[in-house]
Amino acid sequence: MTQRKKGFTLIELLVVIAIIAVLIALLLPAVQAAREAARRTQCRNNLKQIALAEHNYHDVFRMFTPAYMFLCGPGSPFCGISAPYSDNNVHFWQEVLLPFMEMNTIYQRIDHKSTILSPVDTSAFGGANYTYLNSGVPSSDASASLRPTAAVIPTYICPSAPRSLNPYLEISQLSDCSGGIFPQYLAGGSDYTALGGYLGAIKRYYESVNPGQANRNGILSDDFFDVSIAKITDGTSTTLICGECAGRPDLWLKGSKKIVPTDLAKKSGCTIPDRQHNYGGCWACFDNSENWIQGTTFDGTTYLTSGTTPVCYINCNNETSSGMYSFHPASAGVAVADGSAHMISENLDVTVFCRLITFRGRAKVTDGNF
Repeated sequence: MTQRKKGFTLIELLVVIAIIAVLIALLLPAVQAAREAARRTQCRNNLKQIALAEHNYHDVFRMFTPAYMFLCGPGSPFCGISAPYSDNNVHFWQEVLLPFMEMNTIYQRIDHKSTILSPVDTSAFGGANYTYLNSGVPSSDASASLRPTAAVIPTYICPSAPRSLNPYLEISQLSDCSGGIFPQYLAGGSDYTALGGYLGAIKRYYESVNPGQANRNGILSDDFFDVSIAKITDGTSTTLICGECAGRPDLWLKGSKKIVPTDLAKKSGCTIPDRQHNYGGCWACFDNSENWIQGTTFDGTTYLTSGTTPVCYINCNNETSSGMYSFHPASAGVAVADGSAHMISENLDVTVFCRLITFRGRAKVTDGNF
């Protein structure tokens, strides 16, 4: 009498595999949502650390960090504060926060008597010939990845933002504005940018619905070097310091990555945007410091400078001055002057957003507005 062997039939195996596949399909969205929630929490924690670092800086210097520090004398083509003389020793707000974020080892490697972007010769425009290697270009400096500007600062990176390279070769607005005097350089990424104020289409739209109330300046504005808590008349809990503009130097429009041409030929003049390359995206970037929000069309394709129609300023476009940009669903992260961090909706009313940016607009915003 033959003994029958025990086992599974092919049909039974296929049924089990099908059941497992269905369970995975049901669980995968929940797993992805949980992962995004964790990334969102980490991003908000990064912004919290930046806000606390600003307060630590304030405790020492009795003011928040300047957006950037350098002066443009008469005849200088550089983008900066106009002054009777030139001081091209440029430094940025995310750089001077490093000692207050347990990154003092990187900060101490920077020669502060030279621009953070040195080596560069600005003597033709009233500056100096800076030779210290704060930054480097891989094509001419074999140790460019070891220079201070190439350091990757974890607190400045949003885990939800995709990055093809970090550090990467930065081509800055300063380079274009100076006709190439300021060099390209290897730069460590940052997904967070100053919110210096609002201009252009957003300003005009805000004024059209709030006549007589416009006050365009934020805490990290190039118009001020000494904003203290005492000067924030709108209240620290409803005044923004900085926010997300993630994914640069790659160009993103409404969740879609666009191909940026690699042709680095200089354009005429010094205007934004420059679709030859996307400015900014690093902690040693002028374009993470000089950032006046102007807005775009709601598909992100057209940069707006005029008009009084509603504009998009959150999650439409990640170019400098277009607005904020995040890879979190329907929201973007901000650091607030009271030391807190929040996620704000991409549908936040433009009036509320403008009032959150200004620190002395004398226009009321309640915590429930954002």
